[in-house]
Amino acid sequence: MAHSDLDQTESEFLQHIPCENCGSSDANSLYTDGHQFCFACDHYVPGDGGEGSPRSSVRVADGCLEFGQSQGRYTDLPTRGLLVDICRKYGYWVGKLNGVNYQIANYYSEDGTLVGQKLRDKDKNFKTRGDMGKELLFGRQLWNGGKKIVITEGEIDCLTVAQIQGGKYPVVSLPQGAKAAKACIAANYEYLDQFEEIILMFDMDEPGRLAAQEAAEIGPAGKMKIAVLPLKDANACLLDGQSKAIMDAIWNASPFIPDGVVSAKSLKQRVKEKKVAPSIPLSAPQELREMTKDAREGELLLVTSGSGSGKSTFVRQNTYNWFHTMGIPVGVAMLEEAVEETVQDIVGLHLKTRYRQNPEATTEEQFDAAFDAVFETDRLFLYDSFAESVEDRLIAKLHYMAKAQHCKVIVLDHISIVVSAMDDNSDERKTIDRLMTKLKAFAKTSGVLMVVICHLKNPEKGTPHEEGRVIKVTDLRGSGALRQLSDTIIAAERNQQGEHPNIVLFRVLKCRFTGSTGVGGYMRYNPVTGWLEELPHGWTPEGGAWSGQEEEGGEGDF
Repeated sequence: MAHSDLDQTESEFLQHIPCENCGSSDANSLYTDGHQFCFACDHYVPGDGGEGSPRSSVRVADGCLEFGQSQGRYTDLPTRGLLVDICRKYGYWVGKLNGVNYQIANYYSEDGTLVGQKLRDKDKNFKTRGDMGKELLFGRQLWNGGKKIVITEGEIDCLTVAQIQGGKYPVVSLPQGAKAAKACIAANYEYLDQFEEIILMFDMDEPGRLAAQEAAEIGPAGKMKIAVLPLKDANACLLDGQSKAIMDAIWNASPFIPDGVVSAKSLKQRVKEKKVAPSIPLSAPQELREMTKDAREGELLLVTSGSGSGKSTFVRQNTYNWFHTMGIPVGVAMLEEAVEETVQDIVGLHLKTRYRQNPEATTEEQFDAAFDAVFETDRLFLYDSFAESVEDRLIAKLHYMAKAQHCKVIVLDHISIVVSAMDDNSDERKTIDRLMTKLKAFAKTSGVLMVVICHLKNPEKGTPHEEGRVIKVTDLRGSGALRQLSDTIIAAERNQQGEHPNIVLFRVLKCRFTGSTGVGGYMRYNPVTGWLEELPHGWTPEGGAWSGQEEEGGEGDF
C-alpha cells in the first residue's frame, strides 16, 4: 500500500452525505476529523486544515487500479439492465488494463481503503487486483447497521437488488461467490449482527441453495433468512421484467431454521399421519400386548432373557407371524446361525414340529410343500454372513433390506456378537453406544421396527437368570445405551430347573409409548411343536387356573 496515500490521522465514520464532485446523494462519507471520501468517484476532501485538492489515488492499496490512470468511467450496463447511478454509488466502473476493457468492482476495507478489485472482461473471465480477502463484502462501505441487509452471490445481482430499491437499502455481495459463502459470513459476523434481518439471496441452482444453507447456519442466530427467486438469480428476474418478484422475495424470505429444529406450527399434517400409523402386532400374552399397545414403525424393540430361556424363540415366532400371517416384509440377521438353520426353524414352525432337531419326522414332500407355502410370497430376507458382522457392512445391508426390499421389520440376533467381531471393541460399552445410536437412527429414518436381541450379565451372586431370577433393566449386558435408546424392552424369564420349566414369564422393563412396566403374562413352550403358546388372560402359576396346565413332555433349551 502506498504509504503517502495513507498518511492521515485515524478517524471514525459519522454519516453519508452528498458528493459535490460527482453528484451522488449519499456515497460521500464524512469522518470525525472532518475529512470526506466519496466511494462513488473516489473524491477525497481532507479535514483538519489539510490540503484540499482532490486525490483520486488516496487510500488505494498496492496493486489496485486507479480510476484516472485506467481511463475509468461510470456508465450504464444495458445488457444487465443497470444504470450509471447505482454503478457510481457502489464503485462499479469500466476501465482498461493492458488495452483490454474490464468491468471493475471496488472492494473497501472498514476504514474506507480501496484494498481489492475484481475485474471481468466481455467473455466473463475474472481476475483480481490487490487483496481480495474472504472478509470483504462488495458494497459494505455504504452501510452500517439497519433493519435489513440483502446478501447476493455476485456484484451484478447486488447492483440489481440495490437499483430496484432505489439504492436506499443495504445490499452487499460475496467476493468469491457461493464457494466461499460460509467463510465470508463467518468473517463478517460482527458487521452483519448490526442488522435485524440478514437475507441471503443466492443463486437458485444447487450450489447456491447449498451455500445458503451452510452460510445461514453460522450467521447470527435468529436473524438469518433465505430468499427464493422464480429465476436463476436477481439479474435474470430484472431482465425478465420481474422486479416485483425480487421485492417479494425479500419481504417473504423464510427464517432459517437449522436441521433438527422444527416449528410446532408446521407439524399439523405430520402429527395427523403419525396418529394413524398402524401398530405392528406382537405374538405375545394379551397382558403384554395391552401394556405395550404392540410395536410401531420407527421403534427399537429390545428382547432379552437368560441363556436358552426363550428370547430367540419368541422373536422367531413373531418373525413367522409378521411375514407369513400378516404379510409384512421382514429382514433378519441371525448372526449365531446359518441362514439354512433359520429357514429350517421357520419351516418347522409352519409344520408345528422341531424340524431342525428331528428332520426324519418330515418327508421331503412335506418339507417342499411347507417351504413353498411359507416363502412363495418372498417376504423374508436374510443376512447371509454367518458370524461375520462388520459394523458398517451390517448397517449397509440393513438399509438395503429397508429401502430395496421394503422391509418394515428388521431383526438382529444378537448385538453382542456384532460388538465382539469388531476390530475396535476394546471398550465394549463405547462400541455398543455407537452401534445402538446407529440402529436407533436407522429405525427412525427408515421407518422400520428394529428388533434387537440382547444378552444379560451373569449375576455376581445368587440365583442365575436361567433358574428364574427376576430380570431388571440394569441386567442388560454391555452399555447404558441399551436401555436408554430402546423404546420397548421385553424380558423372558424361565426357571429351567423348577417345577414348570416350560413356563415363560414375560416382563415389560420399559415402554416409552405407554409408560407401562411389570409382569406381562405367561406363555407355555411346547417342546413338540416348538411354539410358545399363549395362556389364558390373568393366568399365573400360583392361581387356580393352573389346574390342567401341568407339564407334558421333556424340557430343553428354546
